[in-house]
Amino acid sequence: YVNNTAIAGPTVTPGSTYTLSFFADDLIGNTTSVYIDWNRNGVLSDPGEQVRTNGATGSVVQSVTVPLTAIPGATRMR
Repeated sequence: YVNNTAIAGPTVTPGSTYTLSFFADDLIGNTTSVYIDWNRNGVLSDPGEQVRTNGATGSVVQSVTVPLTAIPGATRMR
């Protein structure tokens, strides 16, 4: 795990689609998942908050649409 909470994230707009990209360097085949706390309640298991689950390694590029119900402000992604 890497803690990047000190890095400012992008400003996004509900209803818009953005590209999520990162390098998954887990070379032992674990699942690469991404969760975004759209409702900012500190729980990353609410419906729609798991935006990626895949065992891929290497460069990952995926489209993510911000729900219309997303609460504005700094939002945690894991």
